[in-house]
Amino acid sequence: MADRIAIVSWPDRGLDRRPMLAGTATVTKLLPESHEVRLRHRVSPIPGHRISIASLGQRLAVARGWRTERRAELLVGPRLIDERDFELIEGVLLEKAHAAGPPPTRPAHARPRTPGRRALTGRISWGR
Repeated sequence: MADRIAIVSWPDRGLDRRPMLAGTATVTKLLPESHEVRLRHRVSPIPGHRISIASLGQRLAVARGWRTERRAELLVGPRLIDERDFELIEGVLLEKAHAAGPPPTRPAHARPRTPGRRALTGRISWGR
Protein backbone atom coordinates (compact mmCIF):
# COMPACT_ATOMS: atom_id res chain seq x y z
CA MET A 1 0.00 0.00 0.00
CA ALA A 2 1.32 3.44 -0.90
CA ASP A 3 1.90 6.05 1.77
CA ARG A 4 -0.68 8.80 1.99
CA ILE A 5 0.15 12.29 3.16
CA ALA A 6 -1.87 15.24 4.43
CA ILE A 7 -0.41 18.71 4.04
CA VAL A 8 -0.97 21.55 6.50
CA SER A 9 0.19 25.11 5.91
CA TRP A 10 0.51 28.32 7.89
CA PRO A 11 -0.13 31.48 5.83
CA ASP A 12 2.76 33.97 5.78
CA ARG A 13 0.60 37.06 5.31
CA GLY A 14 -2.73 38.42 6.33
CA LEU A 15 -4.63 38.62 9.56
CA ASP A 16 -5.68 34.98 9.69
CA ARG A 17 -2.52 32.94 10.27
CA ARG A 18 -4.10 29.79 11.68
CA PRO A 19 -2.92 26.45 10.28
CA MET A 20 -4.98 25.45 7.24
CA LEU A 21 -5.54 22.18 5.39
CA ALA A 22 -3.55 22.37 2.16
CA GLY A 23 -4.51 18.98 0.72
CA THR A 24 -3.85 15.25 0.58
CA ALA A 25 -1.92 13.01 -1.79
CA THR A 26 -0.67 9.46 -2.28
CA VAL A 27 3.05 8.83 -2.73
CA THR A 28 3.51 6.74 -5.87
CA LYS A 29 7.27 6.85 -6.28
CA LEU A 30 10.21 7.73 -4.10
CA LEU A 31 13.59 8.44 -5.73
CA PRO A 32 16.16 8.49 -2.91
CA GLU A 33 19.08 9.60 -5.10
CA SER A 34 17.34 12.83 -6.15
CA HIS A 35 15.19 13.26 -3.00
CA GLU A 36 12.16 13.40 -5.27
CA VAL A 37 8.68 12.19 -4.40
CA ARG A 38 5.95 11.68 -6.99
CA LEU A 39 2.38 12.20 -5.83
CA ARG A 40 -1.06 11.32 -7.19
CA HIS A 41 -4.69 11.44 -6.08
CA ARG A 42 -4.45 14.99 -4.92
CA VAL A 43 -7.33 16.52 -3.00
CA SER A 44 -6.95 20.23 -2.37
CA PRO A 45 -9.26 22.93 -1.07
CA ILE A 46 -11.25 25.10 -3.46
CA PRO A 47 -9.80 28.63 -3.81
CA GLY A 48 -11.65 30.92 -1.43
CA HIS A 49 -12.88 28.02 0.74
CA ARG A 50 -9.93 27.44 3.07
CA ILE A 51 -10.43 25.06 5.96
CA SER A 52 -8.83 25.91 9.28
CA ILE A 53 -7.48 23.08 11.43
CA ALA A 54 -9.20 24.74 14.40
CA SER A 55 -12.58 24.16 12.70
CA LEU A 56 -12.09 20.40 13.16
CA GLY A 57 -11.90 20.87 16.92
CA GLN A 58 -10.81 17.94 19.05
CA ARG A 59 -11.65 15.40 16.32
CA LEU A 60 -8.20 15.80 14.72
CA ALA A 61 -5.89 14.18 17.26
CA VAL A 62 -2.62 15.22 15.61
CA ALA A 63 -3.49 18.93 15.78
CA ARG A 64 -4.35 19.14 19.45
CA GLY A 65 -2.34 21.99 20.90
CA TRP A 66 -1.50 23.66 17.54
CA ARG A 67 -1.65 27.42 17.63
CA THR A 68 -1.35 30.33 15.24
CA GLU A 69 2.44 30.45 15.44
CA ARG A 70 4.39 27.88 13.46
CA ARG A 71 5.94 25.03 15.36
CA ALA A 72 9.59 24.43 14.51
CA GLU A 73 9.37 20.64 14.96
CA LEU A 74 6.68 20.46 12.27
CA LEU A 75 8.76 22.40 9.73
CA VAL A 76 11.74 20.02 9.85
CA GLY A 77 10.03 17.07 8.17
CA PRO A 78 6.92 14.94 7.94
CA ARG A 79 5.15 13.60 11.02
CA LEU A 80 3.20 10.35 11.22
CA ILE A 81 -0.54 10.56 11.74
CA ASP A 82 -3.01 7.75 12.15
CA GLU A 83 -5.42 6.59 9.47
CA ARG A 84 -8.38 8.12 11.30
CA ASP A 85 -6.84 11.60 11.13
CA PHE A 86 -6.04 11.20 7.44
CA GLU A 87 -9.58 10.05 6.63
CA LEU A 88 -10.98 13.01 8.58
CA ILE A 89 -8.78 15.52 6.70
CA GLU A 90 -9.57 14.08 3.27
CA GLY A 91 -13.27 13.76 4.13
CA VAL A 92 -13.55 17.39 5.19
CA LEU A 93 -11.78 18.57 2.02
CA LEU A 94 -14.09 16.50 -0.20
CA GLU A 95 -17.21 17.51 1.74
CA LYS A 96 -16.39 21.20 1.31
CA ALA A 97 -15.65 20.68 -2.41
CA HIS A 98 -18.95 18.89 -2.99
CA ALA A 99 -20.88 21.56 -1.07
CA ALA A 100 -19.26 24.46 -2.96
CA GLY A 101 -19.17 22.82 -6.38
CA PRO A 102 -21.86 22.76 -9.03
CA PRO A 103 -24.80 20.37 -8.55
CA PRO A 104 -24.66 17.08 -10.49
CA THR A 105 -26.18 17.28 -13.97
CA ARG A 106 -27.31 13.64 -14.03
CA PRO A 107 -29.23 11.69 -11.40
CA ALA A 108 -27.45 8.99 -9.43
CA HIS A 109 -27.91 5.46 -10.77
CA ALA A 110 -30.39 3.32 -8.87
CA ARG A 111 -28.35 0.23 -9.76
CA PRO A 112 -24.62 0.05 -10.38
CA ARG A 113 -23.76 -0.05 -14.06
CA THR A 114 -22.37 -3.24 -15.53
CA PRO A 115 -18.95 -3.28 -17.20
CA GLY A 116 -18.78 -2.82 -20.93
CA ARG A 117 -18.97 -5.55 -23.57
CA ARG A 118 -15.20 -5.82 -23.90
CA ALA A 119 -14.69 -6.17 -20.14
CA LEU A 120 -17.15 -9.07 -20.08
CA THR A 121 -15.54 -11.02 -22.96
CA GLY A 122 -13.36 -13.13 -20.70
CA ARG A 123 -16.38 -14.16 -18.61
CA ILE A 124 -18.63 -15.35 -21.44
CA SER A 125 -18.71 -19.05 -22.25
CA TRP A 126 -20.25 -20.17 -25.50
CA GLY A 127 -22.30 -23.33 -25.42
CA ARG A 128 -22.90 -25.24 -28.64
